[in-house]
Amino acid sequence: MGAAGAPPARTAAVPPRGPAPVIVPPVLDGIFHVLRTGCQWQAAPPEFGSGNSPHRYFQRWQKRGVFRSLWRNARHKYDALVGMDWDWQSLDGTMTKAPLGGKKDGQEPDRPGQDRDQAVDPDGRPGGAVGG
Repeated sequence: MGAAGAPPARTAAVPPRGPAPVIVPPVLDGIFHVLRTGCQWQAAPPEFGSGNSPHRYFQRWQKRGVFRSLWRNARHKYDALVGMDWDWQSLDGTMTKAPLGGKKDGQEPDRPGQDRDQAVDPDGRPGGAVGG
């Protein structure tokens, strides 16, 4: 019709592109779950979304400095409310071998051409031999 005051022509709805929008709180809970438990992204419980969503958001937010900013803000807020003793600090951590780990690290035996059980100590005795 095209006359002034005529209702606009209807257009077909355009389907959204890409993955469906993700609700952030479950994704953030999923990120914290993986960081806290050490499980693989794909092994996170389904209530946190697919393993890809928390991992994708974690990578994106890490690159943007979101976690560093959260940490800095929380640290300053705690310092203002309670106070931090900056003269004393502690760090805790653990390193263990991953279960069902992949290939060996490729370290060479003690001498080229020898297996570990063929290695000798500085006196020429087989590795691990003691006494005389």
